[in-house]
Amino acid sequence: MTSGIKQLNAVGSTILASMQGLLGYYPHKITNGPLEGLNNKIKTMKRQA
Repeated sequence: MTSGIKQLNAVGSTILASMQGLLGYYPHKITNGPLEGLNNKIKTMKRQA
């Protein structure tokens, strides 16, 4: 973030903003993948209906 490059500063800000969520995975080993899969199945069923 100290590079002075606008794009790198934006990436650094994004990473800092989501740091707690990113690091929260490691002690618990839980993701929202199964929930996202369920949401995708629901969307697919709605489209087919």
